[in-house]
Amino acid sequence: MKKSILLTLLTCYYLSLLGQTDQMVYYKKVIEYLASDELEGRLTGMPGELKSAQFIQQEMINFGLKGGNNDTFIQEFDYPYLRIASSKSKLFIGDTTGANDFAYGKEFVLLSECANRASINAQVYDAGYGITYAKKGHDDYDKFENTDSGKVFLIKLGHPENDNPHSAFGFVSGIKSKIKNALAHGASGILFHNPDSLENVPSGKLKKNVTPSKIPIAFTSLNLGETKNLVEIGIEARIETVLKQGHNVIGVYVRNPKKKYLVIGAHHDHIGRAELGNSRSTGQEIHNGADDNASGIAMMLHLAKTLPNHKAFKKYNLIFVAFSGEELGLL
Repeated sequence: MKKSILLTLLTCYYLSLLGQTDQMVYYKKVIEYLASDELEGRLTGMPGELKSAQFIQQEMINFGLKGGNNDTFIQEFDYPYLRIASSKSKLFIGDTTGANDFAYGKEFVLLSECANRASINAQVYDAGYGITYAKKGHDDYDKFENTDSGKVFLIKLGHPENDNPHSAFGFVSGIKSKIKNALAHGASGILFHNPDSLENVPSGKLKKNVTPSKIPIAFTSLNLGETKNLVEIGIEARIETVLKQGHNVIGVYVRNPKKKYLVIGAHHDHIGRAELGNSRSTGQEIHNGADDNASGIAMMLHLAKTLPNHKAFKKYNLIFVAFSGEELGLL
C-alpha cells in the first residue's frame, strides 16, 4: 500500500515536472521569436510589429480561438508616427519701422501645441510672462481688456524670478500652462520669445501625442527689442503628419454570449530601434523587449491554450488581446 501511494505521488510529481517543462519550452519559443533581431524591436507600425501580430494570430488559431474583431483576429489602427513642421511655415513681424518675413527653422520654430495649417495676422498683445498666479499676487493679464482678445499674444519664457531655481513660479511657468492661460484670454495666436536668455528654448521637434490647439503657436529666437513697437505678427503654420498602422490581435472563446466575459491582455509592441526615443541609448541598435513584453505575451498565449478547458473558467467567455501601441502612450 505504501509503495503504491509512493508510486502514485512520484508519478504525479513527474507528470507535474513534465508539464512545467513543456510550459517552459513554450514560453521560451514565444519569447525567443518575439525578442529576436528579426522582429527589430516590434515598434508599432513597423514590419517587425506586424510579424509579431501574425505570429500571435497563428498561435490563437492553433488553440481553437475565433477572431474577435468582426470575426478577424487583427485589428488595425492608425497613429501619428511623426509630426513635421514644413519649411513653408512663415513668421511675419511688423513694427513701427517696417515689416519682415522670416523662414522656418532659423529665426523661429513651431511648438507641438500649434494648430495644423493655421494662418493668422493680427495686432500684438504683450502678455509679459503670460502668468496668472494668485499665491504670488502676480497677474500678467491684470491690464487685459476685452478688446485685447483676438490678437497674437507675445509671451516670454521663464518667470519673474528666473534667477531663483526654487521659486514657486516654477509651478506655473511651463509652456503648457502659459498656452492654457492665453487661450482662456482669447489669444488668436501665440509667439514665445526668450529675452532673459535663461530658459531652454523649444527645439522645433513636434511631439506626436500632443493634441494641437486651434491657434498657431511659435517660438522666435529673434531679439524683438522694444516690444511696444511691435504692430502686427503673422504666423503661417504648416504641419505634416506621417501616419503608421498598428495591429492589435484579438482572439475569443465564446461558450454562451449570455455568460460574463473575461478579458486577458498583454502588449506585444516594444520600442524598435528607439527611433521615437524612450531609451537611454543614443544609437540605433535593436531593443529586443524580451521582458517588455514578450514574456507577457507568452503567458497570455499559455492562458489562451489552457483556460478554455479549466473548470474554474467554465462560467466565462474568454477574450485574449495582444495590444500594440502601449510604448507610444497607451494608444
